[in-house]
Amino acid sequence: MPQLQDLFHNLEKDFSPLQFCSRVNEFFEFLQENEELELNQYITPLHVAFAKPNVLVFLVDDLGIADLGCFGNDTIKTPNIDRLAEQEAPLRHDVTPDSICTPNRAAFLTGRYPIRSGLASDQGQIRVFIFAASSGGLPPNETTFAEIASAAGYKTGRLGSSISNEFH
Repeated sequence: MPQLQDLFHNLEKDFSPLQFCSRVNEFFEFLQENEELELNQYITPLHVAFAKPNVLVFLVDDLGIADLGCFGNDTIKTPNIDRLAEQEAPLRHDVTPDSICTPNRAAFLTGRYPIRSGLASDQGQIRVFIFAASSGGLPPNETTFAEIASAAGYKTGRLGSSISNEFH
């Protein structure tokens, strides 16, 4: 039987559902075999093991995978992004639902095709922001990724371009 501190060690590095279930099973076996131990001393390690991960998402216009040092570009220097990629899990398969930025932001924030949010060209009507002072944006009844994350207990924020006049 492994030591308790080893049960959840490096959980985030080698996590798989099977490994996780195995570790939880080992933890309960450990507790059953050591009934005299105080359960409270194990709450912190469990809390850390089950803590929500930090999520940082970059939605960048006009950036291709070959533009970053962490993906092999040795011409453009991206040391901060490279450092983040070394520490975390960079995604390597990205697609874009539209050829311009506003519909892409709408699709990313809502998980829907851009036309479903009203922010794409439809029957000759331009539905993208032409000027910085344009009104409009996502319909107020749209549910965004940020709202879902916030409801799950995450703190959310944004920086940069927007497709809404208000925080959604």
